[in-house]
This record gives sequence, C-alpha cells and structure tokens, in this order.
Amino acid sequence: LKAEWKDGLDSKNESMTLIVKPGASCQGKGIYLTREIEDIDMDEKCVVQEYINKPFLMEKMKFDLRLYVLVLGIDPLRIYLSREGLARLSTKMYEEVDDKNLDDMTMHLTNYAINKHSNKFQPNRAAIVDSVGHKRSLKFTLKYLEKCEGQDSK
Repeated sequence: LKAEWKDGLDSKNESMTLIVKPGASCQGKGIYLTREIEDIDMDEKCVVQEYINKPFLMEKMKFDLRLYVLVLGIDPLRIYLSREGLARLSTKMYEEVDDKNLDDMTMHLTNYAINKHSNKFQPNRAAIVDSVGHKRSLKFTLKYLEKCEGQDSK
C-alpha cells in the first residue's frame, strides 16, 4: 500500500503537501503537515488529505466554517440547517506552504485550541460585534464574502 500510494502521489505532484490528522484526537492535537510520505506512520489510524496551498482567505488569514445541523430522521432524510454558525480564523497571515513554515500551526490551522495561545489572538468581546476577533458569525462571514470577495453567498 505504501509504495502504491507514494507512486500515486509522486506522479501527480512531487511538491504536494499533505495534512495528517490523527483518528482519535481533537482540538488540533497531533495534526501536522508533511511533504514526505515516509513521515506518516502507516500503522496509526489517521486521515491524510491533500493540503490546499491556495485557500480562500478572510483578511489574509485562513478560516473555516462551522455550520450546525439537526438531523431529525434518515428515512425519510430530514435535516435542518441553523441560520447561525461561525467562522474561525487562524492568527497568522497566510503564506504559501514551504519548508520554512511547514510547522507553523497558527497559520495553517484554524482550531481555537491552537490559536488561543498565539499572542495575536483576539477574543470576541460581545456577540453584537461580530467583525473583530478570531471567531466571526456566519452572518458576518457571508456579508464579508459578498462585499470584499464578490462572492454570491445566497
């Protein structure tokens, strides 16, 4: 499996970056980036994904979206999406991944548990002020995407 996987990755892109996430962890613990398949312990349960090197940014920082759903049934499928959610921002402005910043988790990850320790972390002071801090409301994020990035958020 290791040889087949490596051959498949090499033939696609020799400078591909992978993000490795432990199978039984949370809060960003144990996550790392690598460009070497040999760095991954094939005996450990983990999720390995291609790292997106040119992500969509908010204020020059990586962000993720947290959307909340309620599943009421699966047959028939009934899912309700909350009108609110949030975006979590990294605390360091994003630069394309290279050998020098491969280990800079406050730039590459948006996990609160990691970024709250950064000296650049800005906590949110009030829910009504959702345009500052490293957590933003979904409402603000959708407005930002429309106004600043020209994206259709509807």
